[in-house]
Amino acid sequence: MARQDLRLYDRLSKLGWPKTYEGKIMLVAFVGTHIPLLATVTYAVRATLSKVTKARIILMALIATITGAAGTLYAMHKLLEPIKRTSQSLHYYLEVNKIPDAYNLPEHYPDQAGRLMADTRFAIQKLDRVIRNLEILSTHDYLTGLYNRRSCEMRLEEDIARSKREGIPISLAVLDMNRFKQINDEYGHAVGDAALKHVVAIINDGIRAGDWAARWGGDEFLIGFFNTGEMQAHTTIDRLRELVERKPLELASGEQIPLSFKAGIRQHNGTDLAGDFFRKADAALISRREPDSRDNV
Repeated sequence: MARQDLRLYDRLSKLGWPKTYEGKIMLVAFVGTHIPLLATVTYAVRATLSKVTKARIILMALIATITGAAGTLYAMHKLLEPIKRTSQSLHYYLEVNKIPDAYNLPEHYPDQAGRLMADTRFAIQKLDRVIRNLEILSTHDYLTGLYNRRSCEMRLEEDIARSKREGIPISLAVLDMNRFKQINDEYGHAVGDAALKHVVAIINDGIRAGDWAARWGGDEFLIGFFNTGEMQAHTTIDRLRELVERKPLELASGEQIPLSFKAGIRQHNGTDLAGDFFRKADAALISRREPDSRDNV
């Protein structure tokens, strides 16, 4: 049944001219409105009427047909506006990822064309939310909102390439929370997650807009410092460590859990690849770990 409903459309769509959908509608309307004229002219030519009467009939039919055709074509043009807006809005979203507003796709018309505009706008909004959520999930850690490991590796490679182009220093810090396994064992994973988010909130507030943080895995984090030497990165990390130690995690019971972290920091030497750069910063962290801190890994 559906294919039969599209049969006429299928034939019209194959016409070489006019090319647009609106043009095809106009052609059908034009032909339809001129059938009465052709019928009237045929009747007048065959009828046994005087030439003057025939001319009057043809003239009146011509005027009526032209007037009716003009009005019909104008009305068809306006009635096709919802379809044109829907098509343009979909194309615009696919091209520039911009959601159409209520002016371009209004939502208050109750007929089928109106519902088409409203439903299309709703579908685009829903699709856009799904796409953006998927993009965030694919690039960010679900718990902390920081870059995930894959995005961290990509960002590190980009920073190294930019550092080489512009000749400016970059540094990398690897952070490892102290007593994280102990917190999980004693208070449960929900409190452990809260501790991670608490530390991340302090880190986010304490780094510059051009810097970035990522969750490498478990309780290990990376901070990338752009246009920053190793000594300056040490200063920032010391400030962050002090903030974390001054702001313990407060539980609903009122109990406060002290938090802290260790950090290894290295400045890029201008030649290392991202993997080597990370391993050197991580080695600096390992050298700072205490012998009894294996449960932090």
